[in-house]
Order: sequence, then structure tokens, then C-alpha cells
Amino acid sequence: MAGRRIGYVQATIMVAGFCLFLGFMLYYFAWFARFMSFGGGEQVDAYGYRSWLWMLFVGLGLCALAWCWALVDSFSILRQATKK
Repeated sequence: MAGRRIGYVQATIMVAGFCLFLGFMLYYFAWFARFMSFGGGEQVDAYGYRSWLWMLFVGLGLCALAWCWALVDSFSILRQATKK
């Protein structure tokens, strides 16, 4: 909105982080449904989702990075607008 092309990079990072987070959540809910359908038995690995935890942490980290970057840029734009 401020005419800066860097906003596209910020949006791409946010979307990538959200997709990773969403991918983990979909996998986790599918695993949980399988786990509950077997009654929590040994047919399903009780910690089968842990190999996918990296998606959760990387996704949340990318979202936080993009959000903080956008916050800093917003303050910068506001400061420039008040100087004019």
C-alpha cells in the first residue's frame, strides 16, 4: 500500500509460514483421528506427529518474522509520513 516492493517478499514469507503451519495441523489432525479410531492402541505410533514438528516451528517462526518485519516497516512509513 505504501508503494514498496519489499511488501511482496514479506507477504511471501507470511504465506509460506502459514502453509507450513497449516500442513502440520492437517497432518496432526489426521494422525489424531487415526490414533483415536484405534482407541489409542499400539497400532498407531503414539508420537507419530513428532517427526513433523519442524513444520510447526518453522511455520510459526516465518509468520512471526514476517509480522515483526511488517511492524517495523509500518513504523518507518509512519515516521516518513509525519516528516513530510
